[in-house]
Amino acid sequence: MVDERGASTLRARVMKFRHAGAGATFILGIVMLSAAAAADPAPKRHCKHDGVTAPAAASWTGTSAMPHDAVEALRAAVDGVRGAAIPPGKTKRYGHADLLVHAPLDVVLLQATAYGQYKDLNPWRFKTSRIVAKEKEQTDVYFQVAALKGLVTLWEVLRFGPPVQREPGVVRVEGTFVRGNVEDASILLDLHRIDDATTVISANLLTELEFPVPAEELERELSNSVGDAAKGMRDKSEAMVRARLEAAKPH
Repeated sequence: MVDERGASTLRARVMKFRHAGAGATFILGIVMLSAAAAADPAPKRHCKHDGVTAPAAASWTGTSAMPHDAVEALRAAVDGVRGAAIPPGKTKRYGHADLLVHAPLDVVLLQATAYGQYKDLNPWRFKTSRIVAKEKEQTDVYFQVAALKGLVTLWEVLRFGPPVQREPGVVRVEGTFVRGNVEDASILLDLHRIDDATTVISANLLTELEFPVPAEELERELSNSVGDAAKGMRDKSEAMVRARLEAAKPH
């Protein structure tokens, strides 16, 4: 919560922008969100296991129906393909990125479900990622994230259920909004099994703020943020594959 001094400061700033018109809405939103983020309402709870164990690859069947030319285009795109898109089964536009990974599905899935380690995937975007509750197959993760080019810090708790097979060769990992100082938020990863050694990460990030901002600017920032996080996931996955190959060598 914001104390009385903080509340007085906020009231003073509100009065300062009161007569500035609609153009001040963006700035005023930053002031209030920054104060709210400072409260950090997540309980200081530490879980023994910072992540989950992904099901074995044998649990998933088939290969992705992603077109061959799309896969080949991703092979040539080191940073992947970024933009905005409406993920299958959703109605809202997310920041979006596709990235090819030279690692099998089970390895990528291990990284995708290590929720407490998301902060390491893109430290600029994810200032904090911490598991705050876990019950059966539901995992609540507290995130503190930088937004609007670092001008404001947001917080949100997302609930991740177990990975599900959305269609043959495609496994979905999704975190949905529980609470926070935003209107809505979500992380959605569709992992496409291309072959036994190749996976495509289709990563999606949604953040809806409590005040209006230019849609194109927000979508661009979200796509870059989720694209950089997917690159971190790729790098960790490929490093795990290299370590496995090295360990399998005769000594």
